[in-house]
Amino acid sequence: MMTDTEKRITKTFCESILKEVSKSTDVPHECKQFSSVKEILRKQDSNRTDHAIAFEGMSPQDAHDAMAAREKGHLSPIQVKRRMTKTSHTRIW
Repeated sequence: MMTDTEKRITKTFCESILKEVSKSTDVPHECKQFSSVKEILRKQDSNRTDHAIAFEGMSPQDAHDAMAAREKGHLSPIQVKRRMTKTSHTRIW
């Protein structure tokens, strides 16, 4: 038998909560029964981890440039610089 609280929690309600919270622990347990909510939580957790690792220690501007390049599928300015200044691949003109 479902309680009144469980009846009120719908898939759309849970998805609207996901837009507002930053941690998966802030989402009510009843929302985690929906497969779409589980998938969104998994993506949010993995994205947060990837960004925290990839841009850690960068200045805010460099991190922003690198994130924008990653979203577009391009190399970041730092990656380009690293590839162009590698001593094993430099050309003598």
